Amino acid sequence: MIGQSGILQYGFLQYFYFGDTKTYETILCECLNMSTRMKEIGGSDFSLVENQSHKEDDVVALYYSLDFKLMISPSLAEFQSLTTRKAHEVAPGVHMFSEGKATKQDAVLLLNMCRNITKEKLKVFRRTDDQASKDVLRFFEKSLNKPKHILIFLPAYIQTIEQTLSEDEKYETVHNELSNTLRYIYDFRKENQPGFDTYFVYILNISVNHRFLMVINRFCETGLEMIDRIDYFSLPTVQKQASIYIS
Repeated sequence: MIGQSGILQYGFLQYFYFGDTKTYETILCECLNMSTRMKEIGGSDFSLVENQSHKEDDVVALYYSLDFKLMISPSLAEFQSLTTRKAHEVAPGVHMFSEGKATKQDAVLLLNMCRNITKEKLKVFRRTDDQASKDVLRFFEKSLNKPKHILIFLPAYIQTIEQTLSEDEKYETVHNELSNTLRYIYDFRKENQPGFDTYFVYILNISVNHRFLMVINRFCETGLEMIDRIDYFSLPTVQKQASIYIS
């Protein structure tokens, strides 16, 4: 586990590396295309935009496009880069692995810092010089303050601390906690970028056997509206990554 946020725990995903932009964008695109509701919103399947030289969105459908934003601080991305086992393809179908290293480096857990954030807290952060405050401000002012439909992805899995709950109870607990504590994101976007939608995708560990669901949500006035839930290990890129690491 890499952290705890209220009644939730979260950790790094297996077969996933934050620094590999192509991998996470492909996983998210596949997730959207597994969702009937998202394809109805888009009017078609979503496709990755290969050329983003003019800051184009990451995926586009017939009537809709989305820009992906990772909910991760630079310090946590660096921490994960240092500590995670990585696969390197040295020939077609042949991989070598580099092992992660132990480190005492501090990492800012952006989800923790964004819990129960308010407009007033952001003002305080602007007068504060610590790294955590800077990371939160960068997330809001650089990532979220864009005139685009945005999909925020939390690249970690979440689970309840209490593991004796039923699967439905685990989902409700996680969903309600995130919905209640992240609702200022909706207010921020509504004030600064009205007319643009904001989505939030997180990965839920719903069973003791590590069954992961990608949960697609849209921010609304009351918090998070669940759009769809997709089996994480049904995604082709995840299956491919898993086959490399367990072969």
